[in-house]
Amino acid sequence: MEGGDVFQLLRDHDIVGLSETWLRQDADLQALMVPGFSLAVGRTTRKRSRHGRISGGVAVYTRTKKFRGMRPQVIYSELDNVIWISLQITSSNSE
Repeated sequence: MEGGDVFQLLRDHDIVGLSETWLRQDADLQALMVPGFSLAVGRTTRKRSRHGRISGGVAVYTRTKKFRGMRPQVIYSELDNVIWISLQITSSNSE
């Protein structure tokens, strides 16, 4: 997926989940911030997969006008990264 495709997804949706982000623990998240959205990230904990490449990582963008109070919980296991999020719908959201 190209960078422009991601921004089109964000324009068209209120919640966007990404997998296989390959974000390492030392990644700068400021570069991934998008105006109007909150970001929750689960970074990869493994340097290399069994196939010899970096793998894992999950992320969720939520539109701040529609939701507030995002509370992510990232669950790391031997095989997968899982991210659970809890959201509150804003009271001003009439759509």
